[in-house]
Amino acid sequence: MDFGQSRMTAEQNQGAVDMTKHAGTPHWMAPEVFQTNSYDRKADVYSFSMILYEIICQEIPFEDIQSKQRLGLMVCSGGRPDLKAAPPDCPEELLALMASCWDAAPAVRPDFDEIAATLAKIYMPSSEYGAC
Repeated sequence: MDFGQSRMTAEQNQGAVDMTKHAGTPHWMAPEVFQTNSYDRKADVYSFSMILYEIICQEIPFEDIQSKQRLGLMVCSGGRPDLKAAPPDCPEELLALMASCWDAAPAVRPDFDEIAATLAKIYMPSSEYGAC
């Protein structure tokens, strides 16, 4: 997954940058993207959580909200998709990962290395597959 990271250089990755100038699909945009031009790759972690939600729950997050302004206000005030839409056999660890990725505070969200490690633990708990 990319979400615009290809436009960032190694130097830019050191801090917050003006990555996409509020471009993107609102249903997958992080709160900080709605609020400011200053955000970093943790906005992509939030977008990843929305895609994960869509995959797990088989529905678009906030599908019933069509107004970008209304959706932005809801997301910025802490609104998140309902985890009750997840199938009953969905691993709790996966739901916890998803929720950590959509945390309101970008600094609290895991980075993609942490996400990959958590997914590996969930889906490859034995060492049968070797190192990733």
